[in-house]
Amino acid sequence: LWGMRSYHGFDIDAPEAWNVWTGEVGKGIVVAVIDTGIDYNHEDLSEQMWVNPMEIPGNGVDDDGNGYIDDVHGADFANEDGDPMDDQMHGTHCAGTIAGIGNDAIGVTGVAWRGVRLMALKFLTSAGSGRTSDAIR
Repeated sequence: LWGMRSYHGFDIDAPEAWNVWTGEVGKGIVVAVIDTGIDYNHEDLSEQMWVNPMEIPGNGVDDDGNGYIDDVHGADFANEDGDPMDDQMHGTHCAGTIAGIGNDAIGVTGVAWRGVRLMALKFLTSAGSGRTSDAIR
């Protein structure tokens, strides 16, 4: 990604920062990606996904009582369900820029290699359209 390192000096100096710190494996900071969802099975993102501690995956029950069944990795406000799987891939691209696992020879390296948990909050449809009211829920 060109913004990580540019030879013209217009960048965020990511490689220089990574020489100091690349994050830590663990709970980390939760970053919500409010977009088209996230492909939470993506090989560079699956380990970085936030997991709702109050949901039991796949049981078909709204365990946490928030109105969304099996909202394990976030919620889908565009389709009114608990599955924020990306069907347009823009949100997945953004998530990779934020927290793609670094130094693993797969895909891209995100700004935060480790220590970030991605919460997928989908409000845009596969056509890329959505309502602002869904984004701010």
